[in-house]
Amino acid sequence: MLVLTAESVRSDAFTRELSFTAIPYVVLVGYAIGDQTGDAWRGLSIAVAAYFYVAIVVRGISRARNKAVDRRINEIARRNEH
Repeated sequence: MLVLTAESVRSDAFTRELSFTAIPYVVLVGYAIGDQTGDAWRGLSIAVAAYFYVAIVVRGISRARNKAVDRRINEIARRNEH
């Protein structure tokens, strides 16, 4: 089960957890594509390529979110100093 905490949202733990939960789905999608095209290896390679594409996009979103959270934390810390 995917549980979101403040630490998991700020770190790459969320990305890692998401990637581990996606692996069985990649295999299933690859099997389905292979079943439709008649070539199992081609279906699996398409699914793996799509998985890496999505992983790169999710990682980019995660990094952007981390930067925004860090900026907000720094802003609050600066306000609390005064």
